[in-house]
Amino acid sequence: MDVLICGAGAAGLSLAQLLGSQGHRVTLVESAPTVRNGGLAIDVRAGALEVAARMGILETLQRARIQMILGTAFVDAGDRVLGTMTPELVAGEFYEEGENDIEVSRRVLNEALLAAIDLPTVELRYETTVTAVAEDTDGVDVTLSDGTVRRVDLVVGADGLHSTVRRLTFGPEAQFVHHLGIYVALFEVPTTLAPELGGRMYNAPGRMCSVLNYGDRAVAMALFRSPFLDHDYRDIARQREIVREAYREETGWRIPAVVAALDVPEFYFDAVSQVKLPTWSRGRVVLIGDAAHCSALLSGMGTSLAMLGAATLADELAVDGDLASAFSRYQQRMSPVVTRAQASVDANAEIMVPASQQAIDRRHRLARAVDA
Repeated sequence: MDVLICGAGAAGLSLAQLLGSQGHRVTLVESAPTVRNGGLAIDVRAGALEVAARMGILETLQRARIQMILGTAFVDAGDRVLGTMTPELVAGEFYEEGENDIEVSRRVLNEALLAAIDLPTVELRYETTVTAVAEDTDGVDVTLSDGTVRRVDLVVGADGLHSTVRRLTFGPEAQFVHHLGIYVALFEVPTTLAPELGGRMYNAPGRMCSVLNYGDRAVAMALFRSPFLDHDYRDIARQREIVREAYREETGWRIPAVVAALDVPEFYFDAVSQVKLPTWSRGRVVLIGDAAHCSALLSGMGTSLAMLGAATLADELAVDGDLASAFSRYQQRMSPVVTRAQASVDANAEIMVPASQQAIDRRHRLARAVDA
């Protein structure tokens, strides 16, 4: 089968490896000039650990494991530690008590996945995306951004929250992307702003700022509560200004210095959102990962769901040649774990970005009780 996958994140890379290993001819296109290695470390947990083993990358991930989010210290304006982030504080049914989960840098996961897709059946093309999809009874003609047209049997949208494949096939994203009342910014900062290895997190009501020192680099994460802001998600200058406005009155801890470091090349900003569709497939087009069911970063399950979804879809496609049946089984198997992950976000939001001073104080009391 000829398969075109749009998006070289964890979902697309995993599916390319699994389908390529089964002998399918896979073209994987990615709009960026390379895979995205920046941002926070990611978690591989629950069923995704079995997928990593199946792809032959589990030992690589285990050797490179780190611990950043769990163990992050909650601090006050004077940098006094008030408690630490533990599995007991967050919606923890996916944590396996923390013993089997693997937290690694995004670069480590990407390098492992890229090595795993070094197969004769897989072609990876950067700076290329899908611009049109035209299906008939025998296949799909996919127009790419370089003007070429590929004739394939199956198109997979693995292109994230703002999926182009989903928009072309299912309709405008406003129908499916649901804002959760929080925004997130991620960007590298000088390590002088994070002198301690590991993470520190400061909260004001409705605002959070954390810095995480990975040893060779430091990353800031800002989360703040806000109604929906109508802006172009590709307008980086406007996004930086939104963050500055959100933290303009915050002078505690290291926030002024962190905000002053916003003007870096690799800067990520978006609404914390979930994707909900009644069906993840239409004809010969199917969605996986965040494009199908983004659970939001506060679930801690995005990468794991991406890898697990890729394996589930690959398994169902191997059963028979009936795409509709394979897609239906794939969604039936994945829906329960997606529902659980999405349901965990509200509780985790109260831990990560409490809305009031009373909620912040309550979290610190819980953290101290756990530490004791």
